[in-house]
Amino acid sequence: MTHTARCHSFDVFDTCLVRTLAMPQDLFHAMGQRLLAASGRAPLADEVHEFVRERVEAERRARRACVREDLTLGDIYAHYPEEALFGLSSREIMDAELSMERQCLRPVPAMLDHIRSLRHLGADILYISDMFLPESFVSELLREHGFLEPGDRVYVSGTRGVTKHTGNLFRLVLDELGLAPGDMVHTGDNLRTDVAVPRALGIRARREESACLTAIERGMLGRDGRTCLTRSALAGAARLARLASGGDGADTPLARVAADVAGPMVAGFVSWVLCRAREQGIERLWFVARDGQIMHAVARELLGDGPGPDCRYLYGSRQAWFLPSLTTFTPAEAEWLVIPGHCTRPASIVAKLDCTPGEIEDASGVHLGDDFWQTPLPSDETDRLTALLAAPGVRALVEAKAGAARERMAAYLIQEGMADGEPVVLVDVGWTLKAQRALSRVLAACGLDCPVSGMYLGVSQSALTASQAGPYQAYFLERDGWFDSAQPMNFFFRNANLVEQVFTAATHGQTVGYARGADGRMEPVLRPDARGADGLAVVEAMQARILAFARQAAAMGALSRPEVVFDVALGALRSFLARPEPDLARAVCSLPVFDDQNERRRRPLARPVSPGLLARLVVEETTLARLLPRQRYAESFDWIEGAIALSPAWMRRFLDRERMFQRLKAFRKSL
Repeated sequence: MTHTARCHSFDVFDTCLVRTLAMPQDLFHAMGQRLLAASGRAPLADEVHEFVRERVEAERRARRACVREDLTLGDIYAHYPEEALFGLSSREIMDAELSMERQCLRPVPAMLDHIRSLRHLGADILYISDMFLPESFVSELLREHGFLEPGDRVYVSGTRGVTKHTGNLFRLVLDELGLAPGDMVHTGDNLRTDVAVPRALGIRARREESACLTAIERGMLGRDGRTCLTRSALAGAARLARLASGGDGADTPLARVAADVAGPMVAGFVSWVLCRAREQGIERLWFVARDGQIMHAVARELLGDGPGPDCRYLYGSRQAWFLPSLTTFTPAEAEWLVIPGHCTRPASIVAKLDCTPGEIEDASGVHLGDDFWQTPLPSDETDRLTALLAAPGVRALVEAKAGAARERMAAYLIQEGMADGEPVVLVDVGWTLKAQRALSRVLAACGLDCPVSGMYLGVSQSALTASQAGPYQAYFLERDGWFDSAQPMNFFFRNANLVEQVFTAATHGQTVGYARGADGRMEPVLRPDARGADGLAVVEAMQARILAFARQAAAMGALSRPEVVFDVALGALRSFLARPEPDLARAVCSLPVFDDQNERRRRPLARPVSPGLLARLVVEETTLARLLPRQRYAESFDWIEGAIALSPAWMRRFLDRERMFQRLKAFRKSL
């Protein structure tokens, strides 16, 4: 849009300024609670409700009595009951409302940048709002947040007595400033008062709705229609995080995914971890790389300078810990070598043992050729590899590598602060508890008596039992009652790769082991990150929004009710994972996900379902399926719902059926 107009006008609320609470009326509930607390009384729900009712009724009475197009805050409180609640006068309550408005309002950074760019081009700036707050007060707010500069004009309907809704406030502005309608461009969020009305007057207008709640943010408010300030503050925190300045720009689809979905999940989990740690007297938490990077950053944000457990970042991974955990090697002891549904290429399997095909062949005396090592094993041929790995020479090779890796790992753990007799509490995404068991075995083999437990984002129903891995606590537990008994939490645990490799992605590569540096310290050996500059930019943007959400939510006290935060996080995850909007799916679909611990095999998170795959799904149970070429893993996708969302509309209606969805699941597992 060109900016040749002489002046630009802007709506104020939900365009330039936005509240920390999701809905304007929620401010009255917050004000009632504050006034009750200040009077030394418990904020009982009935009394707060009565306070809000009186405030709303006073405004209704004032509007019925008003002879102008709009009223002022003073008009509203003139109709407030003479015997005000909480022993306060109507004037004191009005002052409290102004104070609450000032406290709850924040600038929209992108709009502030836009207005500054217009000033640079020489445009005049106006602010026009349908609002009962005093014009002088609105001007103060705009000035405090950097919007109002000398020479700018502010027009507020309550003070002026005419509204944008009727068009008369726009007419007043044009007349007072001597402007022709074509000299002015107006920007605001309301489709009628900020777009339709000014356009009818000949004023150019554009809608700016970034500060409006998204569908996921509206869902955070609940469906029962009742006001819950915690829910309102969480939705408000998501909106503010989404609108925050960032390298990816404000209110992009990626910003919405990070602020609305990943933010509540990570911040909710970390606040739960810190709360449990305090309750249980846990003095130190170990946040495990890479998934723990953003969790550790959020924990430090939430703790600030206050008391809390010592939060440390521990470089580790399945690739770095599983091999050192082997004191004796047999294929049965290393059940993590071949995992159903994961990569079965022999070269990738032995890479988990830090071995090459050549080393295995030399140790076993059996030479199988490159075709064997590079071709995925059918399920009925895994015994051939098992027999090869069971050879005495291979066992000696693997145990030697495991012992050397264990010494280096133990030196790193001791250096970082793990000491004999002190408990170790891991914080990680979780899933199977195999990393916890591996760490326990390494510590025991090194003579360190450190009981290991964990606090995890999610633990799958197929996880090892506590007797095998040690005690654990889970934020999301697959077998809990809040999941569909027929398909236990399918939208979350089925998309574990997305949760782990997108929402909790780190800015560094995978830890593959440990080595002593030139200064004598043990350092993690990191695999080069395979995501490239674009992928890293996505991770950095994701982390920035998650931190922004945590910061905003903590500042508003929105994380103080864990059960509400949990419900909000679960609802946001369900909305995105199970029913993603196409633009949100598109924001993350290009990121690669890996299905094996050494990251040898990867595919995009999501891509549209191809005509060839659709044909395969249709003829799945017929002989025609044999004639279709088999799709390669790298050409497929991981996130089924995302792939459906990215497909053409006619195809989405066809794919989004139970039978076709089950075939897509089977297809995904077969590659």
